[in-house]
Amino acid sequence: MKDHMRRLLSRDAAIRAARSCKGYAAGVVVYRVTGSPEADFWMDPVLIARSGTVPREIA
Repeated sequence: MKDHMRRLLSRDAAIRAARSCKGYAAGVVVYRVTGSPEADFWMDPVLIARSGTVPREIA
């Protein structure tokens, strides 16, 4: 699933979801993004985990 993004409510849930992609994704990147959806204001993403083959510009 190229460029597939999922929104999860916790770091642990994101890590579990990334591990579940192991069988069909060449690589997975997990970021934390915080902000205010109402104001459309977002902080810079923070890399939590990376696994497999991921292009350098993504992770």
